[in-house]
Amino acid sequence: MQREIERAVRGAKNAISTAKKQYIVYALRDTIKHFRKQRTASEEREFVKKQMAQIRDLAKQEDRYFRRRNVAKLVFFYLNGYNVDFGAMECVKLIASAKFKDKRIGYMAIQVLLDERSEVLLLATNVLKQDLQSDNHQVVALALHLIANIASTDMARDLAADVERLLHSRNAFLRKKAALAAVRMCRRSPELADTFVAAALEMLRAQRNHGVLLCGLALVQQLATLLPDTLVPRLRTELLPPLLETLREVATAGFDAEFGFQGVNDPFLQCRLLAVLRLLTRDGTSNTDELQSTLVQVARSSDKSSAVLYECIHTILAIRGAPRTSLSFAVQRLGDLLRSRDPNLRLMALQSMREAATLERASVVQHQTTIVECLHDPDPSAQRGAVDVLFDLIAADNARAVFGELIGYLAECTDDAVRLEVLRRLWLTADQQQMEVGWRMEAFVRAFQAVDTAADAADEDGWLASTDDLASALLALIAAHAALPSPATRRLVAAARSVHDATGKVPTLLLRCALWCVGEYGYPREEVRPSATSSASPTTADDGSALAGEMAELSGLQHSQRNSDAWDGLRAPHEDAEAGVAFVEAALEWHERRRRRRGACRAMPAWATAVESLALTAVMKIAVRSADASDGAVFSRCRELLARRRTALDAEVQQRACEFTALLQPEQREWRERLSMTPSPLAYAEWSERWRARHAHGVVHAPVTGTSSLIVLDDEEEEEEEGGSGNGGRGRAGRATGRAATSTSTLAADLQDLLSMGDGPFAAALPPADGSDERGLLDLLSSPEEATSTPVAPNGSVADANVKAAAETLIFDSDVVGIWLSARRSTAAHTVDATARFVNKSPRTLSEFLFQVAVPKYILLEMSPATAGALPPTTASTSPPITQRMRLVNESGHFGEERPLQMRFRISYVNALGERVAQQGTVDTFPTS
Repeated sequence: MQREIERAVRGAKNAISTAKKQYIVYALRDTIKHFRKQRTASEEREFVKKQMAQIRDLAKQEDRYFRRRNVAKLVFFYLNGYNVDFGAMECVKLIASAKFKDKRIGYMAIQVLLDERSEVLLLATNVLKQDLQSDNHQVVALALHLIANIASTDMARDLAADVERLLHSRNAFLRKKAALAAVRMCRRSPELADTFVAAALEMLRAQRNHGVLLCGLALVQQLATLLPDTLVPRLRTELLPPLLETLREVATAGFDAEFGFQGVNDPFLQCRLLAVLRLLTRDGTSNTDELQSTLVQVARSSDKSSAVLYECIHTILAIRGAPRTSLSFAVQRLGDLLRSRDPNLRLMALQSMREAATLERASVVQHQTTIVECLHDPDPSAQRGAVDVLFDLIAADNARAVFGELIGYLAECTDDAVRLEVLRRLWLTADQQQMEVGWRMEAFVRAFQAVDTAADAADEDGWLASTDDLASALLALIAAHAALPSPATRRLVAAARSVHDATGKVPTLLLRCALWCVGEYGYPREEVRPSATSSASPTTADDGSALAGEMAELSGLQHSQRNSDAWDGLRAPHEDAEAGVAFVEAALEWHERRRRRRGACRAMPAWATAVESLALTAVMKIAVRSADASDGAVFSRCRELLARRRTALDAEVQQRACEFTALLQPEQREWRERLSMTPSPLAYAEWSERWRARHAHGVVHAPVTGTSSLIVLDDEEEEEEEGGSGNGGRGRAGRATGRAATSTSTLAADLQDLLSMGDGPFAAALPPADGSDERGLLDLLSSPEEATSTPVAPNGSVADANVKAAAETLIFDSDVVGIWLSARRSTAAHTVDATARFVNKSPRTLSEFLFQVAVPKYILLEMSPATAGALPPTTASTSPPITQRMRLVNESGHFGEERPLQMRFRISYVNALGERVAQQGTVDTFPTS
């Protein structure tokens, strides 16, 4: 035995001597000193590289003498951003050591270097089980630390019995650590919750140790969250009275320096007690006077800057059926927090105000002025919180005042996403509150004016696409009421001029609406005197105060009142075509000035092309609707303006000008007569319901997504569809998934599409040849791509070109993606060559775009890859379009009667939020030519 000991000692000395000859093994303190002495990043990396190589060599030699020192150095390097994955096994070897010093470093290193997903952690399970049964309570505590921090699901199941045993230990030091380990186990494996219920109740009944009580409350809170139906009633019966007594004692006791903090006695225990009470009393069954008095007493004894006050208020608001006096008291304390200088307190108060607004709105309204002041807070989070609270407070008694404040906030806000969200919520709220039509019109003109006056959008094209639906909503409101077009047109034009004169900017949002109205309704010149009811406007009067007064006079309009006689006489004595053309010329001049400021080398954004195209369409409509459309001065002026644009630098504007010039030729009188028709009043109630469904809570809802895989079409499915009631809107040819893609050129379907950019081909430079849709040219606010996809024939006739464009059919339409399908018969028998064109309506690129097709068994399908794997936003400058070609061979034609072509498709992509979206549809009829 003595010889073996001597041999081991000699071996150890030789190993140490060899290591010292090969390396200089620095201690951790010396390593940190040398690390900090490195002057450059390259020197630092070189030093770390040498140390890593030394540690790796010692690990390969199974060195035990420097292992603890090396692992400590690995932790230091890891904290400085270096990869030390090779050291995981060294950590496991350390915790398996019998020495407490090794275990201490090993457990610390594992918790820093590994997480619950690490496979190496599974190797430590047996070591943990042994350490949990150790006689040394320090070793047991180390094992409990690891479980509480990084225990995985498998580890929780394996060690649950040992942790439950330690919950009954007489050692308070171990009991509190075991409680925290049990919390982690319940989170990772909820089915273990029943295992710890008895021990948790025992900890709270008899234990007076502060640490055990605090950790036991954490365990009870976790168990009550996981077992609300079975455990909460039992906890309420057994623990509610003692917990209330404990809370009252802690809140009213004098300051204890051992557990107090900044004058608050034991804030951590008070917050934990309040959180548990909130879980136990949420349903209101234990809403006693003792509970309410205790909560109010704690709130009054707490400093306004403490977390105890916030938790107490949160508990009062969470109790169902709390008396109004307690709710009013809680709201009053929230108001005090709102006036605090601490931004964190203000933000927390705003978050709680939203909850209080649903319970005690009258008390929250008393603090409306303070909430409005938060709109001007430097912290954007506080601004958004105030916006949310104000929307929750809107009712008939304060709607106009709140609208005015929010419109003022739009002028100050510089975040495009926030401005868009506020505008959408304003429109939804106005619909829900059924506000007067005239007042709403004036309010949103001012809102658009505030947005256009604000700072320029960072992504102008994206901002244009995002605000399409808002502009369409305002135009729908105008189109639905016979008395609105004249004053609305004057108001929009005046607001657009006001923004440009004051800021020199091009008011894109107002300008699009104004151009559409000028083209549809002309430019009324009737002077309007200020009305006595003009005080109803949402903000202070400006240059358009007279028009605002007229809007207020229209407040009695209801959505269902549409006087067709008023529509018929809309343009009788009040229209001034020359003024309309002058406004359009001014709008075009604004764009010319901006183009000159940007310089010839910089391309104009897509929204500029869109607005110029709208202006040309408005000129076209003014020309064909003027009383002297054949030879008058207005007609000549319009024709001259269009002729000048035939040489525009922008190809889209140039093509539209050429098409409209061709339409003004004498032989095209029939088409001009169709253009001059007055739009029919819109069924606003139905339109508004669809709009609200798409934008509920400010979120544009996507169509119903498809299944995770393509559903293969076969004969049985085909027979079921033919004999059933249809495909539930999934999409026959020309029908969209989730939203019917009906004729985009009719006014009722929809004004929401009038402003959409890049939705697809414009069916619309001319009406269909059969005359079934007389509104084809009236989609003023369609995109330039839509407006110009129908070329003019060389002989000046556009009828032939219109026939050619009809072969492309919309087979899928959502708020984000549109798919157009064109097909033609091949020279081969029973063969169709098809091309799918993809349109991205969102302002962001869709990555990992995939288009998949499934066909019945009697069809052979050949598909080429798409021209791109990502789908950029489709604008006028998008070239070339993203397409995918396919060939379908109908084999049934070789054996008898040819069966119809049909297919089911599925698209998938990753949106700007990183979410994968999948949608599908069906094509039953192919548009062959």
